[in-house]
Amino acid sequence: TDYLAARGAVCSVCRGGETPPSDGNYRFTDPADIPEGVECIIVLGGDGTLMRAAGDVVERQIPLLGVNLGTLGYLAEIDRASILPALGSVFQRI
Repeated sequence: TDYLAARGAVCSVCRGGETPPSDGNYRFTDPADIPEGVECIIVLGGDGTLMRAAGDVVERQIPLLGVNLGTLGYLAEIDRASILPALGSVFQRI
């Protein structure tokens, strides 16, 4: 979050693994809690985490950047060593 804040970004953290409310249509992230104007969501985890996040926010049509903390990383292809260069690329595009 320090890296993002130093570049003027506002960062919110939603921790996975929490039980969603029984009336929610989402797994971990309530799309209604995402502020308007969000330009990118960074998802930390494996491919399963990225797929759940995508399913939660699909209606909002916000790009996701998947950072692989799992083992395979077919979808979440950015690894820990590449996160800062990847974020630099994101900032160049937004």
